[in-house]
Amino acid sequence: MDLGTVHKQAPPIYRQFENRTEEVCQNLCYDGIVWKRLAIRQGAEFVRHVVPAVFKPIHILWNEVIGFLFLSLAVIIGLRTARGIARHDDLFLISFGALGTVLMLWYGISSFRKARKISRS
Repeated sequence: MDLGTVHKQAPPIYRQFENRTEEVCQNLCYDGIVWKRLAIRQGAEFVRHVVPAVFKPIHILWNEVIGFLFLSLAVIIGLRTARGIARHDDLFLISFGALGTVLMLWYGISSFRKARKISRS
């Protein structure tokens, strides 16, 4: 055997791999599957840790903004009701204004309490 022919020999072809392309081998090879599973597992861990850390402040901020809007509406409705009382307007309108003021105050305060409860959990 000549040394020149040894280097020019084709690598041996194994029967179980002779019809497989590179793409098929990547799907069936152990190291390709393991890396895919690791990537999926690490992606799931990332989502499990990051999503709650992002949504919690957004949920707190949402409740605070809603609470501010309800308190602002309570002030506006309360001022209009006080003006109606000073003018001696209809008792029906004054009672609805008072009910609206109390309702908006209740929703505003409960929204701030809920935001505080979320931030402490």
